[in-house]
Amino acid sequence: MKTLYCSALQTSAVLGLPHTVLPNTDLNTFHHIGSPTPINRPLMNYFAIGLSPKKEVVNGIYNVGKTPHTPLDGNVYQPIPIRFVKESLDLSSFERQAYRFRKVIPVNGENYVAYFIKKLGVSKPANYFIREEVPEIKTTILSTNSSKILNPVPRPSSDTEYQSSIYQVSYSQPLSAEILAVEFAEILTYADLVLGITSADVNIGEIMVCSGDEMVDPNTNNYELNGVQAMVFLDCELDETIREQEFTFELGSLEHMNHGGL
Repeated sequence: MKTLYCSALQTSAVLGLPHTVLPNTDLNTFHHIGSPTPINRPLMNYFAIGLSPKKEVVNGIYNVGKTPHTPLDGNVYQPIPIRFVKESLDLSSFERQAYRFRKVIPVNGENYVAYFIKKLGVSKPANYFIREEVPEIKTTILSTNSSKILNPVPRPSSDTEYQSSIYQVSYSQPLSAEILAVEFAEILTYADLVLGITSADVNIGEIMVCSGDEMVDPNTNNYELNGVQAMVFLDCELDETIREQEFTFELGSLEHMNHGGL
């Protein structure tokens, strides 16, 4: 599910306009971390995760219950950090490079450090393709080796097959959101100590792709994000029987076109 805030960021970026973060739509306000106002244009380079409730059904079998998001939703249903360690065992400067939204949480008289956001992985080149749906389904991968791109030739109006063509034009970037075994173990610890949820009932059921304006705090050298907003919600499935997985997906633009325009 793509959010309204994703559409706003994409439109402002294309037109070179300032991106406005509306009040009470940012994760900085929710977590009380950083500023809701970005200095630079936010980038869609991050993700957070959320738990899905488990509903017990007949014969003691558990079924994961999921509720679809709306385009106005600005957060996952049950936020949970991706890293959760004792403050005395906090991540090194090198380890922190992968994580954002650091928050100290007191638990039973001892301080823990939670990191609620992680950087997305980008490992493959972007995909360009044109899918012709009428008169027959035919997919063409964009090639820039043709001189026809900058020298298009008009088709005659009598070419009815061409005139009736409908296209699906897509540009997308493959991305990955990876949850490691060490991260899942710490997620179980958070669920137990903070939420009172046993490991058997922990199910990571959604990924929230986020945008944010990144900066480095000169006093602590921590990576911080301002103006963080939910961009896209994705379903996933990760529990104690799996513990580690890389979720791959594509973000981009998909449009339907015909010869009369969009």
